[in-house]
Parts: sequence; C-alpha cells; structure tokens
Amino acid sequence: MHMTQRAVRPALLAASMFLAIGADAHASTRDVDSVMPRIGITRQADVTTASARIATSDFRQFRSVQQTRSFDAVKRDNPAIKASRAEFARMQAYLANTYEGLTVTSTFTAGDQVFDCIPVDQQPSLRDGSHLIAPPAGAKTSNGSTSSRRCAAGNVPFRRVDIDQIAAHATLEDFLAKPQATASNTHYYSHVAQITPTNIYGGGAGLNLWKPAADNRTMSLIQIWVTGQGSSGVQTAEGGWQVQPGAWGTTSPTVFEYWTADGYQSTGCYNLGCSGFVQYANDFSLGTAIPSDRYSVANGTQTIMTVQWQRVDSDQVWWLVVDGEYVGYLPASLYGQGNMGVNNGLRRMDAGGEIARDGLPSAAMGSGQFAETGYRHAAFVTNEYSLDSGWNQHPVNLAARDTWLNATPSCYTLSLIGVTPGQLGQSLPAGVSTTPTLQPGMSGTSFYLGGPGTANAQCKAAYPG
Repeated sequence: MHMTQRAVRPALLAASMFLAIGADAHASTRDVDSVMPRIGITRQADVTTASARIATSDFRQFRSVQQTRSFDAVKRDNPAIKASRAEFARMQAYLANTYEGLTVTSTFTAGDQVFDCIPVDQQPSLRDGSHLIAPPAGAKTSNGSTSSRRCAAGNVPFRRVDIDQIAAHATLEDFLAKPQATASNTHYYSHVAQITPTNIYGGGAGLNLWKPAADNRTMSLIQIWVTGQGSSGVQTAEGGWQVQPGAWGTTSPTVFEYWTADGYQSTGCYNLGCSGFVQYANDFSLGTAIPSDRYSVANGTQTIMTVQWQRVDSDQVWWLVVDGEYVGYLPASLYGQGNMGVNNGLRRMDAGGEIARDGLPSAAMGSGQFAETGYRHAAFVTNEYSLDSGWNQHPVNLAARDTWLNATPSCYTLSLIGVTPGQLGQSLPAGVSTTPTLQPGMSGTSFYLGGPGTANAQCKAAYPG
C-alpha cells in the first residue's frame, strides 16, 4: 500500500502530483479508543441486553484466553515477538475495545481463520451511533451463496485476531498497517495510472487472479487505487487481492480493502481492523483465503476478479464493489477537506502490482512471470477505467505520457495490450513493451504485469541485498 519515498518516489512524482509521500510512514502513535472504539450500551442492546449478551461458546473461550494472556506468557511461547511490555499493554487495550460487549450470533471457520458474525452496527465504524447506509438503488447486495461462510441478515463477518498475532509486530500501528517483518519502507510497483487528476467519481478494473509464492515476510498484490491529495499526504481507497501470510495466516490470495487519509502516517487500516470501512454485505469475508478453484492456471483457465470504487455524493461515501457485489463503503468524512473527501476533489485512477519483502524486490509479482510471456503465463489487468459523476466508465489512456510506472525493469515488467509503439507516439521506457492483441476475457485498457523479482539473476545483481 505504501507509495513511499526511497524506491519509487521519483517515478511517482513524474506521473502525478499526488504521490509525494513522507518517508517515515506509521511514525505517529494512534489513540487506541479512536482506532477501535468501545461498544456502547446502546449498541449492545441491538440483539440482546447488556446483562445477557449472546456469544458462541467458542467465542467465550477465546475471550477468556485473551483476557488472561500475559506479556510473559506470550514472550515465553514466542521469544521472537517484537512488542515491548508497554506496547503489549496498548495492544491488550485495543483487543479489549474490539471484543468487550460484542454480540456474537454465530461463528464459522474459513481456512485457518475464524470469523464471528456480529450485528452490523457493532462493527468498529458504527459504534459511534452512525447508521448503516444502503447501496444505490438496484445494486447487487449478495453473491447468492448458501454457504455456511455467511452471516444472518443484519450481521456481518468479523475476523478474529488474538494478542499473539498483534504482538508479533513492534507496535500497534505496525499491526494495523501490516508491514513486513523485516521491511524498510521500500515497496516496488508495476502499474498504469491516470496521470492527470480530475474530478473522477471512482474507477475499477478486472484483476487476473494468481497465487504467487510467498512466505511470512512477503506482500505481493494486484489492486486498484483511487487517490487524491490531502494536507498531510496522499489519500487513498484501495482494493484487490494480495498474498501476505504474515498478515492473514495463509499463503493463499485474499481479498482486501485499505485506506489512508494522510500518506500512511496515522490513519487507515485493512478491512475492519479500525474505525473506517463500513461493511454492508453479510456474505463477504474480507481477509479470508480465496478458494483455489478461482486461481488462474498456467497454460489453462484464466480467472478475473473485478474491483471498483464508486463515490455517491448524496451519501458522502465511497462504495467498494467486488465482482459486482456492494461489499461496504468508506465515509468521505475520513478524508476531511482533502481531495478524497470533498465533492469536487481532483483524483486519479491507478491499477497494478505492488511488492514488499525485506526492502528488496525479492518476491514474485502476479504469476511470477514477466509481462512479455503473455496470455496464460503473465498476470494481467483489464478494463481499467475511471467513473464520471454519472458513473459512466472512461478507459484510462494508455497513450498518455508517463502513464506507465515500472521502476525495476530487471525484476518486473509491463506490456501494454492492444496498442503498438506507433500508436503511442513516444518511446517506451525500459521494462515496458506492447502486445497487439486483446485475449479472451479482456476489454478496454489492459496490460500484462509481473515478474520473479530477485529469482531473476539480473534483478539479483541489481539488488544484491
């Protein structure tokens, strides 16, 4: 998520006024009660009374363990934890706010993760008494699943997190941001951006879905960004799929949402990890592993996940839409008077891949194959577009100068699909090529992206670590 200074800032500044971000992300200490508000008595009474709260037996056991788990016990069981004793106390306060008074109507397991179904207005962002906002008229609000991995109407899935997971990070802020275990702020990108900021109302793309190799230090993703500038740095609404075992407890790709209002300094988090994103769908579990039958196969079936952000000015929200389903929204008020907050803000659309591992481009992006390997080998993004005020789609212009951001051509590459160098009217930078023909499942602005990182000898030589 972090478009930070050391690795990619020159390319990003060339492409956009928006992405001039401070180098020391996550430096600020956040107030625990603001990050994770307590559940007030009125919210407890939605399903039951405060004196007779509903909770599954599994959840009651979980809470009992978390309430009595001490710093010394966690340190004894895992000497490698990074939290200090003082920071551990902040983390315990965060967990207490998260779960004290929570009504759990049912519990289900998805892979190695546990989700509790909770009343919709007990999720972090509605604990202040705010009311749930409905999607636009006619919007799809369910995927039609009858799976046990869904909650009853009026409830949403809430991913369970324990103190050991949080204490694996040095600070609560690091946990919320999910940085890599040994990472600096260096991230690596391969993406296509709308370079001229305009008053767009969102955008989207189809993201080819793969399972790149990863370990606990790896973050590898393909996503979309809608971004604008605020007084304290870049403001973003982000969504897509990522592989990050250290965050999600699985080597499989997961669907995620992320936001920041101040250049990743003291706002934002993934999914429902703090007050920010509001979930609407009762059958969509952010942060859970995507089923393996949805992965693309080399030389075989190619799968696409569509992701869109859509601004509704009348409600002052940004809706996240995944595969056509309205999952939830970010209130525009999160961004204050920044460009993502105000109605007439100047914003831009962006889509592509991002890598973080040990501060080096050492992880695989996409399928792990270079863009030039083409269809059924390299990952791709298709139908990248922005939305106008009437929610009409406008393709991102591949011919615009400095649209392509690919700062590490020996590690990752881009190939623009459906265009020729002659049509672009400009020379292509290193690591960017063209492919003349759209393939099945592709439309509009499309491109291949990815690469093996330092598994490639030339990349390893350029970034020896």
